Amino acid sequence: MPRLRTLAQNKLTKYNIRRVGEVVGTGLRIVSLFSGSSGNATLVASGRTGVLVDAGVTASRIAASLDALGVEIGRLRGALITHEHIDHIRAVGVLARRYDLPLYANESTWAAIDGLGCAGKIPQRSRVVIETGRDFFIGDLCVSSFPISHDSAAPVGYVIWGEGKQAAVATDMGHMTDEVLCRLRESDAVLLESNHDVDMLKNGRYPAALKRRILSRRGHLSNAAAASSLPGLLAYGVRRVALCHISRDNNTPEAAWQAASDALETAGARIGRDIDVSLTWPDRTGADWTL
Repeated sequence: MPRLRTLAQNKLTKYNIRRVGEVVGTGLRIVSLFSGSSGNATLVASGRTGVLVDAGVTASRIAASLDALGVEIGRLRGALITHEHIDHIRAVGVLARRYDLPLYANESTWAAIDGLGCAGKIPQRSRVVIETGRDFFIGDLCVSSFPISHDSAAPVGYVIWGEGKQAAVATDMGHMTDEVLCRLRESDAVLLESNHDVDMLKNGRYPAALKRRILSRRGHLSNAAAASSLPGLLAYGVRRVALCHISRDNNTPEAAWQAASDALETAGARIGRDIDVSLTWPDRTGADWTL
């Protein structure tokens, strides 16, 4: 049994955590609310505890998206911040002030957010400093962060365990490291970046400096890089993957999905039979699973 699951079971038993107030019913639900360079937000919720991973669109759009899912934004227990770029933190100040929502980020990310000053005033009571790699609880969800490679202060992905299931979010990565692969393995669902088609990016309209940034080891994960990781994840038990942060300028949903399909078929696996591969969108709900 994975270390995170064992820890969660032990702590739930030891402290007899009490559950009050249903959020989305039974099971662990993971929903991509928005995904792309214009803004990112993901809902992860057990029957009792709901959290956001990032809040990179306006608070009103997040509230409306949650409302359409039957989730009250005021009943969320926190927002997990991956890094300080505006498409991941646009709404965090408003969420903290309007809904008294706790915000979780590591110390370097908090310093970067304050330095940029683009999130508005964030009350001190809403700031929760986490240590990358150290497990913690939000309600009955057990959360752990892990380092990723991106051009920001101290970017992380998240693994979240609840209701006997495990979900992971790993986007905005310049390359796939062995540590990231280890943290994603044995998840029941993974939200994974598939940002660009390399040829489309190289031949596209972006300035040369921006192309170099995206293609660098601290940039964004290509379709090919994301797809190449899927057979290994499947072998370790991952059965649901959502392709995220798909570029509007240097990619298409069809190209991202086809790269994933080709890599899996080469390994003898098939989408729909062996694994569910879903898409996400910048302006609407994408992958939506209850595990």
